[in-house]
Amino acid sequence: MAEHSEQEGEVVSVPLLILTLAVWWLSVWKHDLGLKWAGQVFAWAKAPGTFTAAGGASGMAVFEGYMALAFGGAAVAIMALVAWRLRKVSHAQLLREAVPWATWAALLFLIWKCFIVYATELIHFGQYAVVGFLAAMAIGRGRYPLPAFLLAFGLGLVDEIYQHYWLSAEALFKWRDHWMDFTDPVLDGLGAAAAILPFTTLCRLRQDETGQLPPDTSISLRATFAVLGVVGLVLLSLNPVEVAEYLGNYRVQPYWGEYDNFKPTHWPGPREGVPVLLASFLLLGSLVDPRRKGLSRVALLALIVLAVIAVDPPSRKTGTPVHRPVPYASAAPIDSNAITVDGKLDEPVWQQAERLGPFVRTQDGSPVKNATYARVLWSPHAIYFAFECEDPDIWARDAALDDEALPGDEVIEVFLDDGGDEVTYFEFEISPKNVRYDLFCFIPSGPVDYEHWAPFRSIPNWTAKGIRHAVQVEGEVDVVTGRLDPQRKLGGDKRWTVEIAIPWNDFKMHPWQSNPVRGHAGLAPPEGTRWRMGLFRFERWRPTLEQEQGGPVMTAEEAKALVDDPAWFARLTDPHGPLLQEVDAEGKPRERGGHYLRAKVHAYKDEMQAWAPTWHSAGLTHRPYWFGVLDFHGPQ
Repeated sequence: MAEHSEQEGEVVSVPLLILTLAVWWLSVWKHDLGLKWAGQVFAWAKAPGTFTAAGGASGMAVFEGYMALAFGGAAVAIMALVAWRLRKVSHAQLLREAVPWATWAALLFLIWKCFIVYATELIHFGQYAVVGFLAAMAIGRGRYPLPAFLLAFGLGLVDEIYQHYWLSAEALFKWRDHWMDFTDPVLDGLGAAAAILPFTTLCRLRQDETGQLPPDTSISLRATFAVLGVVGLVLLSLNPVEVAEYLGNYRVQPYWGEYDNFKPTHWPGPREGVPVLLASFLLLGSLVDPRRKGLSRVALLALIVLAVIAVDPPSRKTGTPVHRPVPYASAAPIDSNAITVDGKLDEPVWQQAERLGPFVRTQDGSPVKNATYARVLWSPHAIYFAFECEDPDIWARDAALDDEALPGDEVIEVFLDDGGDEVTYFEFEISPKNVRYDLFCFIPSGPVDYEHWAPFRSIPNWTAKGIRHAVQVEGEVDVVTGRLDPQRKLGGDKRWTVEIAIPWNDFKMHPWQSNPVRGHAGLAPPEGTRWRMGLFRFERWRPTLEQEQGGPVMTAEEAKALVDDPAWFARLTDPHGPLLQEVDAEGKPRERGGHYLRAKVHAYKDEMQAWAPTWHSAGLTHRPYWFGVLDFHGPQ
């Protein structure tokens, strides 16, 4: 068979290339507009009566069916055109040309099941189908499908990098809230391949008709894959904190959820996303190569290596790789009889333990007024915690065990993720009245079909049966009916201390779980084990009786930082007005007035403290991926 001879005509059409880049840039620049329009269309589809009487998910399902018919019709039309060219080929040729299409369809189905979870994601697919078609026409009028794919895929990658690192620059500088969506470039590549595959098939048919091999452009695929692979794998070789900083901070374990159209959603982190991106690029690029080479042994080896890298289960001993800049604590072993749980913290071993703190604001890591410190020790029998809490106003409710309102009181909290998986963990809360609230918590995600989008779920009826805890108060506990009760005493309160001992057997979820491999064995962890730990304190502010009856609850500077409304500002700073009463100046209930001000003042004055901040604006503590690290070391 003769080698390819140069065909007449320019290889690159400059006007078509400019058109390709212009269409691409317009689609990138107006990406938000497209999402807005799509959102409006989907809202219309889900409205009751549009497609179904109930609307919602059922209406969206019908609409997605129509969309599938529309896209499927377009695909059938394109395939019919290609089939017309294939009408005279042998069955063997037909089967051979169908392999790339079937492979692409299988990849699309896999991605649809895993990534394309909502119809808005089809924007990526359609966007780069158009870009891929124009790129194929611009480069040799379809004679060079592989370079056209590389151009379209590269533009898609630039698109996602631009959206993340430029349009999301504000979030990037506050990098705790940024991530790179690795699924979008994969969708871009699938769309581009959909438009370019017909050109690939035509090139192969032309090869059969003329006996001339199409130009060999596979070196460009291998070179690009090598560059992307080196960059991606070098970034993955950094420590997990740096990986999260540069490539985003989706939790290291895969995140799964479910949208209201009953489709799962999966957002991979860098550990999965980089290999998936590289593998999809290599597979799709091989499909659009007009020379029928298939995957080489080197390419197959590369895919196997990428699969091994993507599958990275956490160790039971070390847990999920710590991918956030969190504090570390070291717990020393002690004798089981070294501590008497009485809340006094007078045992010598406490003075030798690492002192953790002072705690900072949970929301932003800033300093707090009332200092809190903690210490951790462990023995073959239990794990021990000590808290020192400065507090000028110590109060508590006379609540019962597992009172679900206890988190709204003044409490200290201990969170223990004994497997370090950032999914399941134990929570213990103690009030100054020595009332306990303990529960087992988990971050909901698929395949658990239980409120996937809730920040966390808990099982309050779980109880640590062997736990011991005691509180000592330097001052007097003001026993109240709730946090809205004003202070009835001033002065005299200085601090309260807490001592807790939790037997290892309390972490044993079921009596038959005695094998450490099955987890929660009820045994002390081996030396060198790493757990995740969150230590928190809720210091709740209460107005004095004088402030409740009339008088400023804060300074003018604090009030200005709290509210902009002049009327509300006056209510906060007027020394003669009923600042926290639930009525306006005429004695009438005021919408958002008293309740709103009371909530704002309490939120401003409260101190939500943490050893390891969770960086949540509302102070949410149930973010195990921000828990600190607890190392169990042996005798020194």
